[in-house]
Amino acid sequence: FFKKYRISLALSSDVSPATQNRYRIYKNGADTAGMTETKLKWLCASINREKLAINLTVPRSSVKDLWNNYQYLLAKFDIQTMNIEPIMSTDWTSEDREEFKRQYERVLRFILKNIPNNRFYFITQMNREFKFREVTDIHRGACMMIRGLHVSPEGPMYVNSWAPYANDPSKIVGDVNKNLYSQCFFCTRTDPNNCLECQDYKKDLPRNNQPGQIRNELTLRYTERIARSGLSQPIFKRYIYQAKRRISF
Repeated sequence: FFKKYRISLALSSDVSPATQNRYRIYKNGADTAGMTETKLKWLCASINREKLAINLTVPRSSVKDLWNNYQYLLAKFDIQTMNIEPIMSTDWTSEDREEFKRQYERVLRFILKNIPNNRFYFITQMNREFKFREVTDIHRGACMMIRGLHVSPEGPMYVNSWAPYANDPSKIVGDVNKNLYSQCFFCTRTDPNNCLECQDYKKDLPRNNQPGQIRNELTLRYTERIARSGLSQPIFKRYIYQAKRRISF
């Protein structure tokens, strides 16, 4: 089914068995890592790799495991496309942020180093930048409503993916089942400074999403390096072409 209809699939993962069993267990306390690994192997064998990506979540408590978890996914499942997502919270310390920066940049250096050897690994933020320059726009303050609308399975639409879990009706900006859309849904402005819909989100973003800002800044830096190399080196140009074909959530 996945191959026939060319379905793109992005999965969220706690990665290594130790991390998986720290956060996700059955009600009776049993581990879930074994079951998850078995099903992930089956999925990797059932779908075109260009259509598969893993969302590697990075809570503050696991920031030191980022590089090892990334390498675990490569070695165990040959996952070539990943999204590295630091979990937003207010308890990231300056040491945590520096550690995230060190670990994430290690991943980016690994990707860059392997391109001349014709071994391509992808980060969805890079794919998105190559396709749409979206990371640049967000970094400059573009409206998150336009760039990152999320629709829940029940129908309500939110500016961000974690809003549904806050159980706050004020965060709902539309509902596909009710054919209901907020006025900003059709907005074409790139500057959200006067946008009432996003004021709470913008207010919380600087203190909650500092690791996300670090990720975006590093992503831009390395994307620009690859783009410059692509002007004169065919292997880098081929990498950019492949990145544009990959998932870019």
